[in-house]
Amino acid sequence: MNQTQDNIYWGPLLRGISCAAADLEIRLLFHYCPPDHIGDFVKTTRVDGVIALAPYVAHEPFLRAMWQARIPFVATSCSFSDENLPCVDTDNFAGVRQALEHLWSLGHRQIAIVNLALSGCDPLRRWEAFQQFMDEKGMLLKPYWAILHPAFPCGSPETAVQWMSHLLSHISLPTAIFGATYDMALITLQALRRCGVTVPQEVSLVGFDDPASAAFLDPPLTTVRQPVEQLGRRAVQKLYESLQKGVRPEGTELLQPELVVRLSTAPPKEEATPNDLA
Repeated sequence: MNQTQDNIYWGPLLRGISCAAADLEIRLLFHYCPPDHIGDFVKTTRVDGVIALAPYVAHEPFLRAMWQARIPFVATSCSFSDENLPCVDTDNFAGVRQALEHLWSLGHRQIAIVNLALSGCDPLRRWEAFQQFMDEKGMLLKPYWAILHPAFPCGSPETAVQWMSHLLSHISLPTAIFGATYDMALITLQALRRCGVTVPQEVSLVGFDDPASAAFLDPPLTTVRQPVEQLGRRAVQKLYESLQKGVRPEGTELLQPELVVRLSTAPPKEEATPNDLA
């Protein structure tokens, strides 16, 4: 299981994997492998262990099969309800809570979510964390404030912005929006701009992921920074430590994210009405 996309997440993750392997003098073999061929791949190459980039919910059965086959592995970019599976991931619940607590402290009680990748493990965890926070605070989540899709419903970024602009122009807007990934925050920002809605004067916006470009947006984006390179490093270290002891890796480790507050968030323009708080 592998990802070859050269983007803000996979680049730093692979750099962390490569640097940790170099530090430990481990020889790496990068290989794209369909999930159902992992067992054959391990037997053919005779590798000592596997770092599996397994970002989708659908990968869980294959990881379980690897576990049952006693293949030494550590998966990253994922976490599941079974915490015995050897995974290294960001603590998505902690990251979402930081973002929403920030909005709450500013006075926001009408918060929407844009999450267009629910087939991914991390985006799904963020949706679950969002619902949990809203329930704890007793905040109303109107159906049209949960903009959800299992995978990006549009092709090009321009098409996605057009789709989002059309959707936002036909609903009553909240005072704040949480974009479950950096791309989703960018799409939302552009869509709001096309709808004539200013950020943060009319709607505050928070994202998840903090590439260098986030600080240079207009306005600079408040977002959750993931320790992406450290995820890769820790996955290699976890596998190596277990192999040195002659045991299989086990247990999920969650690394802590950090909220970076910039200028895309501000107190709401108007206070919510009692009905909005119901």
